[in-house]
Amino acid sequence: MSSDFEFLGTVLLQPSSVLAQREVNVSDMGEYINRVASSVSAGLLAVNSEPAAGHIVIAVRSGYRVKVWLDFDVTLGSGFEEVLIKAVNDIKPFEVSEGAIIFSMLSEVNGAKLVMGDDESPPLPSPEQWRSLAKDILAPLSIEQVVNLLWP
Repeated sequence: MSSDFEFLGTVLLQPSSVLAQREVNVSDMGEYINRVASSVSAGLLAVNSEPAAGHIVIAVRSGYRVKVWLDFDVTLGSGFEEVLIKAVNDIKPFEVSEGAIIFSMLSEVNGAKLVMGDDESPPLPSPEQWRSLAKDILAPLSIEQVVNLLWP
């Protein structure tokens, strides 16, 4: 029983200027992302999964608080989702002075390939909770507004 995890890279889901505004140490953020990738990879050794590709979306707030959303191209089993979320939550994040830093870890499991856009850029994440919220809101929202509504 195991699943093979490949971490492809990170996409910041806010303007890069937010990192400086919120006093994020970029080196600490990079180390955190690498530790999360290792934790996810180790956690998935205990789980079987269909091939899947997509996003592990992470928001980090001051006080080392973390929220995770998943957006994969197939429905993940609850055990698989639990392992992914626990693997992220097991790692202490970097410090954020205020607000949230929101990013996506592009991921492939068991040989699935993430479908890139025509310009070879990754698709933006759209986790189910985000889509459900968007149905109820008539005005367009930024990703940070969505996160703040779902994670007050």
